Amino acid sequence: MKFKFIIFAIFSFLLTTDCKEKSTENEFSVDSESAFLIGFTGIDNFLIFKDYKYESEIILNLPRDSEIIITGFYKIKKNQNIYEWIKISTKEIIGFVPASYIQNQRLILFNQLTELRNGVILASSLRVREKPFLNSKVITNLPKNSLVQILNEGTTLQTIEGRTDKWVQIKTDDGKIGFSFKGFIQDMKENNFYELYDGYIELNHPEMKYWLYPEKVLIKEPVPTCKMSLKSYPKKGSILKVSGKQSIGSKTYYKMEHHNFG
Repeated sequence: MKFKFIIFAIFSFLLTTDCKEKSTENEFSVDSESAFLIGFTGIDNFLIFKDYKYESEIILNLPRDSEIIITGFYKIKKNQNIYEWIKISTKEIIGFVPASYIQNQRLILFNQLTELRNGVILASSLRVREKPFLNSKVITNLPKNSLVQILNEGTTLQTIEGRTDKWVQIKTDDGKIGFSFKGFIQDMKENNFYELYDGYIELNHPEMKYWLYPEKVLIKEPVPTCKMSLKSYPKKGSILKVSGKQSIGSKTYYKMEHHNFG
């Protein structure tokens, strides 16, 4: 993620020490475009500070797996050093945590996706949980080849059942929102979803099925933007150009080009 920092305000004040030396904080920057991300605590004893400094009062101590909202990323310049802090909010308070919490996985972030992405369930049954942890409550189970919408993607890799990937927040067809491990979801926007394939295929089945996405029947429920009637779909014996293919389990799907010229 590229952060664009905007100067928000300039603060200066005198700190009195035993040596009577002056210390200033003379720069305060915020990345407002990154506000309102979802985050989860990755450790117990997750300390939240009242202000953006280590000597500030600790106002809350959260347990592992607690959900928080990221409302800003800050840079503080003090004595020629740059310190990075994150402003967060919970149901109880608003406070600050060091940005280093991300690097050492004390804080697990989920990036908001800028475009619609769909996924296909690869596992025979995939659990959708309230939070992105294996011990979190299960909301629902999705059967293989179910289509889901991917809303947010985690920033931390994890290995589950031999697969290394991130957790994602998803929305099911019936409107449920939760978290699942992406190692068992085929992201349909990733470049490797369809293997490049150049050639032609002859439709040889008398009752062909057509899919908007694998296992999502298009012929039964045409998308609103598609003006083709059912009779305009290619019939048995039609030869179509193929630009890609993808295997899911024992089935292979081909990405075919078809144009209706009336």
